[in-house]
Amino acid sequence: LLMERPAGTAYPSSSDSDMHRAAGADLYEDYSTDDETVILKNGKEVARFQGRERLIDGVVRDSVVYSLGASRTNGGYIMRKDWKLVSQSSNIQPVGRFYEDGGKFCFSGASSADRGTQWFNIVEGDAVPVNAGRSGARIQALRLVNGNVWQAYNAGKDYCLQVNDITIILEYK
Repeated sequence: LLMERPAGTAYPSSSDSDMHRAAGADLYEDYSTDDETVILKNGKEVARFQGRERLIDGVVRDSVVYSLGASRTNGGYIMRKDWKLVSQSSNIQPVGRFYEDGGKFCFSGASSADRGTQWFNIVEGDAVPVNAGRSGARIQALRLVNGNVWQAYNAGKDYCLQVNDITIILEYK
């Protein structure tokens, strides 16, 4: 897929390659000023909002744009629908990208505190806590699939796949 767009001082653009994303036939770019985030679609500004935000993922469904971002100053996640704020948390860090479960947009997140890491599935902006793996396990992936919590983790030398309360242990030999 080859895309063209005007360039030069009259056309704002992000100079960082990781700030460009293709969605269908459209090119989205984001960049931050000292206190704002600017979103471009095919070189034209489509959104501008307060705060310095870094886009992580975006999905376009039926002409509606869903975006997952992170604050450049406070961390955490920021979820938007058509560039309007749906939810945000400075404590929960996004892990992975958007996915759909039952027609709802979801992503996973984690919050680290003195008592360890708490995992969440964020469903349409609502953070749902998840009991993740065995004690000391390192979560590799976490998702809702048909409403069931799936998680892949390793604990010591064991690799595990857990669906709700059922765990499959793949022993490393």
